[in-house]
Amino acid sequence: MKRPAAATTLFALLLAAPGPGWGDRKKVNLSPARWPSGDLEKYAELTHDSIRPQEQAAGREGMVVGTTGALAVRSGLEALRQGGSAADAAIATALVQVTLAAGCWVSFAGRWSMIYYDASTGEVHSLNANYNTVLGEDDPLSIPSAPEPSGRTALVPGFLAGVEATHQRFGKLKFKKLFKPAIYFARQGFEVYPLLASLIQFRGDVLTRLPAARAIFTKPDGSLYQVGDRFRQLELAKTLGRVSKQGADYAYRGPWARRFVDAVAAQGGKMTLEDLERYEVIWAPPERGSFYGDRVWGPAPPALGGERAVASFRGIQSRGLPARGHYAESGDLLHEMMTITRRVRGIPAAASRGFGGHSDGVIAVDAEGNVATVVHTINTDAWGSTGIFVDGVSIPDSAWFQQQRIADTGPGNRLPEPSNPLIVTRKGEPVLASSAIGAGLFEVTIQAVANALAWGMSPIEARDAPAYHGVDSLTDGQPQFVRRGDFDDQVIDRVRELGIPVRLFSDGDGAAGTWIGVTIDPDTGEILGVAGRRLNGWAEGL
Repeated sequence: MKRPAAATTLFALLLAAPGPGWGDRKKVNLSPARWPSGDLEKYAELTHDSIRPQEQAAGREGMVVGTTGALAVRSGLEALRQGGSAADAAIATALVQVTLAAGCWVSFAGRWSMIYYDASTGEVHSLNANYNTVLGEDDPLSIPSAPEPSGRTALVPGFLAGVEATHQRFGKLKFKKLFKPAIYFARQGFEVYPLLASLIQFRGDVLTRLPAARAIFTKPDGSLYQVGDRFRQLELAKTLGRVSKQGADYAYRGPWARRFVDAVAAQGGKMTLEDLERYEVIWAPPERGSFYGDRVWGPAPPALGGERAVASFRGIQSRGLPARGHYAESGDLLHEMMTITRRVRGIPAAASRGFGGHSDGVIAVDAEGNVATVVHTINTDAWGSTGIFVDGVSIPDSAWFQQQRIADTGPGNRLPEPSNPLIVTRKGEPVLASSAIGAGLFEVTIQAVANALAWGMSPIEARDAPAYHGVDSLTDGQPQFVRRGDFDDQVIDRVRELGIPVRLFSDGDGAAGTWIGVTIDPDTGEILGVAGRRLNGWAEGL
C-alpha cells in the first residue's frame, strides 16, 4: 500500500515510540480488562443491537470488519493497536466471535478458510483448513440426516489448525496473547444478546440432550439462558487457555483430542485419533482471474469459491454488462446476471443440500498493508442436532446433509466447500477485500464486488445495492431467492418472463447472504470498510 509521505513519517514515529502497544511483545496485553474505560459497555451495546444501521468506517492505519460481534471486532482492533499484523487481528476477532456465539454458528471444532496478502512480498496466499472426511467412514450415504443425532455426522475440524498455521506464517504477536480476549469473555462472561437468546430457546431440545451441553446452557433452576443473563463458559476458558499455551497439538494430539474422539464414539461416530493426528492445513497458490484489469484472488481447489468467483467475473466482463446499465434497473440485465451465477454454481455441481448459512467473516488490514480475509463456519444449522460438547467446545454435525459429497471425496480427504473470501489487487497492490456468509454468500459476493469494481461504488453503496441471493436447490426449477422490496416489481416480472423462477423472502429468512467489504486506495492510503446490512457485525478503522 503506497502511503503519503506525511502518513509514512507519522507511522515510523509511532513505531519508534517506547511503551506497550508498538512492538514490545512482552508488554502486549489484549485483555478487555485493560481496554479504556467505557469501551466494554460501548461495544457490548453494539453487539446487542442487530437492527442498528451499519455505517461505513474509514481509516488509514488499519481496519477490522466482522459479520457479527462488535466486541470481537474491538478485540481485533486491539491487536492492531498493539503492533499486531492483519493475521493477528483476524485471529483475535474470530476467536471472540466463536466465544460470543457460544459455538452456535461458528465453533472451535469448525473450519477456517483464508486469503492473505503479504505486503512484504506482494504475494497472495490461500489457506485451506476446512473439514476432512473420516477415514473409517466406509458407508457415507448411510450417515443419518438431521434431526436424528449421530456421532457419524462429525467431521475432522480444521479451525484451530488453521488459526495456528495463519499465526506461524504471518503473526507478529505471541500466539497465546491472541487468546486473551476470548478467554476473558468465556471466563467473565457477557450478557446474552437477543440473537443468541432466540437461538438458545429455539434449540433448547438439542442443548439439553446431553449433560455437557445442559451444564452450559441451563441456569441453576434448570431454565435456559435469556436476554440479559450473564453467560459464562468456564470449561471453554480452560480449553482455550491450554490451546493458547500448547498450540493446536492440544486439540489434535493431546487430551482434548482423546475426549473428542470418545464423545463422538459414544454417539455412534467412527472418528479416531488417527483422523486428528494426520490433519494438515493446505497452503496453495490462490485461484486467480482478471476483472477489468484487476486481479481477483480466491480459495484454491479443492475449495470451490475461487473457481466460481473467477468464472462469474469472466462472464460479467464478456457480456459487457456494466456498459449497458445496472442490473437492478433492468429485468433483462438482472436475468443475465442470474444466468451467469446459476451456471457457475454447477462448477462442479454442488452435492450438498444447500445449507451452510451459519458462519462468520472477518477482514483485517494492518498499517503495513497486509490484508486477511477469512470465513469460518460450522456449516450446519445452529449447534447442529447432536448437542455434543467437549470441554466447552461445540461439535458440529456438518456431515448430515453432505452424504454424497463425502462419498465423492473419499475417506480421509479434504471436503470441497463453497466459501469465497476474496482479495483484489491492482498493479500488485490490494484494492478490495471481500468476505460473505449465509446461503446466498456466493451471489452477494459476486454482485457486491462487481458493484465496487465495475460500477464504481463505495463499499456501503455496493453492499446496499439491490441484490439477489441463493437458490432453492430443493425445489424444481431452483427458484432464485430475492428479498422483498429490493427490486421493482416490473424487473422481477421480466426475469420470470425470461424463464428464471423467483422466490421472494422477508428479513430473517435463511436464504439471505451477508457481505462485508473493504476498499483500499493505493494512492492516498484511505481504507473504507463496511459490515453487513443485518446481524450485529461492525466495521472500524484506525
